[in-house]
Order: sequence, then C-alpha cells, then structure tokens
Amino acid sequence: FTLYFLVPFSIRNEISYSLFSTAFVSAINTSICAVENNEYEISFLIENGTKKYSVKNLTTNQIVIDNIELIEGMSSPTFEGLRIKINDTEMDIDYNRTHFNRTELESTYNVFFSKSNGDYIGAPHVKSSIDWIVVFNDLDTNSDGSWKNIADTTLFVPSMKEGFIPFKIIDLDHNEKANYLIDETQNPTLANNSWNYGESVILRPKDATGAVVSYALKFDFSVDNFPRLGDTLYVVTYNPINSNDVYRFRADENYILPVKNERINPLKFTLEQNYPNPFNPTTTINYSIPVETLRATSNVTLKVFDILGREVATLVNEQQSAGNYSVKFDASQLTSGIYLYKLQSGSFVKNKKMLLVK
Repeated sequence: FTLYFLVPFSIRNEISYSLFSTAFVSAINTSICAVENNEYEISFLIENGTKKYSVKNLTTNQIVIDNIELIEGMSSPTFEGLRIKINDTEMDIDYNRTHFNRTELESTYNVFFSKSNGDYIGAPHVKSSIDWIVVFNDLDTNSDGSWKNIADTTLFVPSMKEGFIPFKIIDLDHNEKANYLIDETQNPTLANNSWNYGESVILRPKDATGAVVSYALKFDFSVDNFPRLGDTLYVVTYNPINSNDVYRFRADENYILPVKNERINPLKFTLEQNYPNPFNPTTTINYSIPVETLRATSNVTLKVFDILGREVATLVNEQQSAGNYSVKFDASQLTSGIYLYKLQSGSFVKNKKMLLVK
C-alpha cells in the first residue's frame, strides 16, 4: 500500500505567516496495520552544513529514526512498515505560486533574481526566503501626473530620497512594511522620486542597508489592464528545510501536518495552523480551550477575514467548554488570496494566516 503526500510545508517559529517550502514528503506504507492510529513527528538538525532528520512515534514515545543524513532522492530506512522520502529545495522565487489575485493581471509583472549588476541596481545579491504581498491603490493621477491615491513612501535610487508610490509592500514573514527601493537608474528621464510604470522595485532582506537586494519586481501595465483598489500580487519564495522545521503525519489518515516546534500545553489556549495550507477549497482549523477555574464554559468566536480586514465567515460563535476542537472551513465561494482567521474568547485573541489557491 503506497501513500504519496505532496503537501508543501514550512514552519517559521512564531512568525505569523507560515508559507511554503518546496520540501515534500512521500510516505510509503508497506503495512498499514503497523502504523494505524499512530502519529509521527519529523524533526531536523543541521550540523556543519549537513542536514539530518529524526522520526519519533508520538503514540509510543519511541525514536524510530535517529539523526539520519538527508540525502536527496533517497528514502529512509523502513520503520514500523513505513518509509519516508524528503525532497528539499534551494531558496528562490516560487513562480508557480507567485500570482495576482486577478488572473488577467498575470501578464503585467516580472519578478527575478540575477547575479548581473546590469540587470538592476545593487550588490551583493542575496536570495531570501521572505514572502511579500504588493497591495495596490487605484492608479489615478492628478493633473500634474502625481499619484492621487498614495499608499506608501520609500527610498529611490540613485537619489536615496523618499518618494511616493500607489502601492504598499508587506513583509509577510515579519508582518510589517517590507524593505524595498525604487530603481530610477535605468531611465533617467523618469527620475522624479515618484514611481512610474517600468521602474523596478528592489526587494531587500529585513534590516538590509546599502544596496543589498534579493529580487527585482517590474510591472508593465497597459491602459486596459492595470490594478484596481485592493488588487494584490503575492510573491512567494521557496524555503529550504531548516532546524526549526517540525512535521507530523499519520499515514492512515492521509495527511502530513506542519506543527510548531513546541508541545501543546492543555492549560493554555491554542490556535493551530490550518491544514492543508495552502488549500483549495477546504481546510481544517484546530484549537483548544483551557480548563476554566471560574466558569465551566466560555463564549468562543472563530472568524475569517480577508487581507483588507473584512469579515468573510463566522465559523464559531457559541459557549464552549474546555477541550480540543476542529472546524472545517469551506472557501469555495471566495477568491484566491491570503485570509486571516481569528480565535477570541474573553481577553484571549489569536490570529493566523492561510492561503487559498484555486
């Protein structure tokens, strides 16, 4: 009996946005009875550049694989009737998942990494695993050509002065304004400290200074094909396996689930990352309500919001007692994009993000 799990997964500790590496696990089960109802956890260790992994049976609390070197293309030794195969990846742009929220805008952008200084401003070039979103305002202009709906300011090169732009870029890994520049060196006649069509956006790692760059992002809009208010470009990167990654799977239930690198404390509220993530069109959200000393039940709400903060679904709004809960979310009526789900009970509030890809 063979099970193939091609669910992309990556965990970035407590960073609020959990996006995707191209590390995939294939689980090959030769005896389903041997692992039925058993849950396993894969953890990783990097020593002197060598990646190793261990597998623990959480049901029996036994280490079944201990610090085996991760070799591309090779599956693990057989354990309890099961073998796993892990395919890692190199850091780069994931062009399959990088996309606009409207398909008609897919032809209007180009995002790339280059080692050639002739392609865009800046050196050194450093590939980054950060994921970004570019959120546009309407591209209306005043009579003097300036942007009517300014969304953000950033530095322009070569002047290194702040100028105005009709979009904002968010660093999803750190949930803050991204670090980026506008390159006005390629067409000096448009060097006015205000972004123009065709001027490259230089994405940089968090806290980078000087001319350090990760990727260049260039737009080419026409009169009949340009963004409207709220249109969003999702720039998604591959994220290689690192020592913080921890994954769980239960072969008989046909899933591999990313988890935080910590044990769940039943005395605390928990809101887990949805799985699968990304999803289409359904996903599952698990959460826990702790034991209450003053009252037996608590009013609990679990709601879903779009990237602009508009509520799109209420999944839970009721009194719930202490325990573990699982809710299925069906997004078949929603468009592709990033959504936030929020768990609230009394003073406890927790948000996480998820990605719907259709």
